[in-house]
Amino acid sequence: YSYVINSDGRPVVNTDNINSIGDFENLFDVMKEYGIYGEKFDKILKDISNGKDGDFEYVRDSIRRQLCYTKIGVNDWYIISVVPVSVISLQSNRLVKSLIILTSFIVFVIAAVSFIMNNTLQKNNKKLEKLAFYDSVTGYSNLQKFNIDAKNIILQSPDSCFVMIMIDINKFKVINDIYGYVEGNNVLKSIAEAINANLTKNETFCRVSSDNFNILMKYESNEEIIKRLEKIIDNVNCYFDTYKIEIIAGIYTVIDASLDINVLSDRANISRSIAKKLNDGCWYHFFKEENRLNILKEKEIENAMEKALYNGEFEVYLQPKYSLINEKIIGAEALVRWNRPGVGLIPPIEFIPIFERNGFIRKLDLYMFESVCKLLADWNRDSSNILAVPISVNVSRTNLSSNDLAQNLKKISQKYNINPKFLEIELTESAVFADVDNMIDIMTKIKNEGFLVSIDDFGSGYSSLSVIKNLPTDFVKIDKSFIDEVEKDERGEKIIFSIVSMIKLLGISSVAEGVETENQINLLKNAGCDIVQGFYYSKPINVLEFEKLIKK
Repeated sequence: YSYVINSDGRPVVNTDNINSIGDFENLFDVMKEYGIYGEKFDKILKDISNGKDGDFEYVRDSIRRQLCYTKIGVNDWYIISVVPVSVISLQSNRLVKSLIILTSFIVFVIAAVSFIMNNTLQKNNKKLEKLAFYDSVTGYSNLQKFNIDAKNIILQSPDSCFVMIMIDINKFKVINDIYGYVEGNNVLKSIAEAINANLTKNETFCRVSSDNFNILMKYESNEEIIKRLEKIIDNVNCYFDTYKIEIIAGIYTVIDASLDINVLSDRANISRSIAKKLNDGCWYHFFKEENRLNILKEKEIENAMEKALYNGEFEVYLQPKYSLINEKIIGAEALVRWNRPGVGLIPPIEFIPIFERNGFIRKLDLYMFESVCKLLADWNRDSSNILAVPISVNVSRTNLSSNDLAQNLKKISQKYNINPKFLEIELTESAVFADVDNMIDIMTKIKNEGFLVSIDDFGSGYSSLSVIKNLPTDFVKIDKSFIDEVEKDERGEKIIFSIVSMIKLLGISSVAEGVETENQINLLKNAGCDIVQGFYYSKPINVLEFEKLIKK
């Protein structure tokens, strides 16, 4: 039961509970009657006087009771609550039991949730592991897992000999284009199955990307490696009837087991690229140290080429062309040399093939053409004592794909006010004969702008004079390989006589390249050749040396 009193102990609200003390005038007086006095009583008075809460235990009618006094925040009023101790104990027991039941339930729920979470986590971990370590197409190891496994295999088998092999499928794009990507993926899966079936313990593989696969394989001899690869491909071709699967393979023999797996893979990839590039009928290539050094050198050249062009490190060298009528200079061919600081002159054979592969040759061609135009402009100045002569400039096959080549050449020559008759555009035989109809169109556009045109390296490939007659060219340059033949036997001499004679009949001037001996000069004169160039007269020389030869 409860009632409300003020701080003096007088009742504000009483209770009619049968267990209460009934009506009273002052609670503090009633407390004394029930034997509550001394320190306990003084503490009660002091707490209530100071607005504090409290409780105490006392006995009335042989029943132990708990009295609590709590300030209720209205005036100086206190609520007095009296509860038998036995009731408190009963409620406590019930509370404890409830807590035990609740705790058990919570533990059960936590255990169930933990089980579900753990089960889900395990499933997710398996999914994550599959995503992290397995290829989505083949279902076998991906590159990350391969690198881990391959490293462990090599370290744990110090007495075994290993090779790193990288393969790709020859013309895989054609399979995708003709049969679709689903069939392409079937091919990849079949190759993975065939590789897996032919590997032994302590060997592994993965699909690196697209149609590239890495294989770490033990070996005893190079012949054994090739036989195992052939067996893999034979197994793959058992799956397909409509087409045959062929591969290109790069093979690196693991000599240093401490090398990173990525390094081994890179060297196998270098070998694969070389095998593909050689295109000599051999579908595999074993890595050689010189391959790596060449790659590094090529990379160094590519890193330096743009800066070299900006800094003017590419220089024009000129090889004089001589008339066989009077043996006087009537022109020159512009050849590029790379004068690299700290290195010196780099011959074109070391950088031109690289520039042709990466497309930088486009910029270099136009740079050389503009450099020649600047040179001709210098010679044409009134104050110059140089007799200007026509200069031929090589244009690579890469630049011939540009529809506006003729226009670009015209703009550059007009910039320096150069008569186009002083500029000869040299096109290689291989570029011309690769697409004759297109080349006729390109050559016609160049000729229409007033430039001279020549076919370079005639005879180095599958030349045909019947095609030459349809080309709008001013000169045909006979390749050095033909010139070298004239001194070997009478047959070579007759060939040169026939070629020069037929070129003349077409109204085209003939130029002999790579002339080195007096005997060759005499034979070419007798054959009626118009112009020669070669070491017999002069090697390619720098501009200053050439100018000394053509001073007025």
